[in-house]
Amino acid sequence: MKYRIINKTWLIALMILILFLSACSTPTPDPTPEPTIEASTEEIEFFLSAEKLPVSVIGEDSTEIELTEGEIVSIQAGDTISVGPKGLAELQAEKRLTVEIFKDTELQISSVNIKSSDSATINLEQVFGHARFTIPKGARTTVVLTTIFEKVTNVKDDTQFIICHDPKDAKLTCNDVQKGEVEIEAQGKVVSVKAEEATFTLEGQAPKEPPICVHTAELDDWLEQLRNGEDVSPLGALVARWFTESCPGEAPLPEPTGPFTPPFTPFVRIINITIDDQQRYVVEYETYGYTEQLPDTHVHFFFNTVYQENAGVPGSGPWIVYGGPRPFTEYAVKDRPDAATQMCALVANSDHTIQLDSGNCLDLP
Repeated sequence: MKYRIINKTWLIALMILILFLSACSTPTPDPTPEPTIEASTEEIEFFLSAEKLPVSVIGEDSTEIELTEGEIVSIQAGDTISVGPKGLAELQAEKRLTVEIFKDTELQISSVNIKSSDSATINLEQVFGHARFTIPKGARTTVVLTTIFEKVTNVKDDTQFIICHDPKDAKLTCNDVQKGEVEIEAQGKVVSVKAEEATFTLEGQAPKEPPICVHTAELDDWLEQLRNGEDVSPLGALVARWFTESCPGEAPLPEPTGPFTPPFTPFVRIINITIDDQQRYVVEYETYGYTEQLPDTHVHFFFNTVYQENAGVPGSGPWIVYGGPRPFTEYAVKDRPDAATQMCALVANSDHTIQLDSGNCLDLP
């Protein structure tokens, strides 16, 4: 058998040619991967200023720092702001959020999330007290404020709202929107509240709807007194009174004299309140569509520091059960709460639940 021997010189030349052609050829590029959009690592800076003392900051490790009047400090997520009696503080989150924190209030910065589009979500928790939140126009910021009774979220920028939270005595959170719109969520229900509207959430209940209209001048006066450290009624007491009064531009409650047609039956209407020589309130009233009688359908009397939902079972009241005779005289002047300005009456069922909007309130003498 014969073998053909290839000249080594030609073999080397062939290999060089193959390598040259391979090096000159254009490789097929790999597909360009899609850019990955990640959340920004930028942090929002929070600054707390002590307008009036006492004001302090409590860290996650429970260390507490007391501020001096006029002092401005940088704080971070996880810190809690405590404003004592007569105190006033302001929290600034760059151009995204301003919080006015009033006396006897505790507020915590829970967490912050900034997206690549520069929009941000700031989560806060109001432990108790009163605070006013302002999200300026163009802030691209969602504020999520929680209490143990509800969650509040602004629908858009250019929004301002006030929150009162009392987890111990009144057991409620009340909401007053001055500008823009917020959503109130509790017990699986969401209620929208817009500018010059208010609502509230009682423990274990959904937010009250429809919202209540705000008496703006009264609210502004209340805010000014609160800023000055004066002793004022809680915001919840104002909202309770607005709840039982007519709003500006709406038909007022009927005058005690003249023909009266109740909006529905049954209905109870207080027509006059005086004080007798034993320092008791003498409340003259009428019922419509029924005659009060225990243990059947009767009347619950209460002061306007109690929301009407709370003026019967399962509410905490207080109220007085009454089945006649007329007039009602079971409240003494000394029983009147400091914040009360009116006495109210509602139709009550035999099980002491009440029929909402079935009565009225009248100014106390």
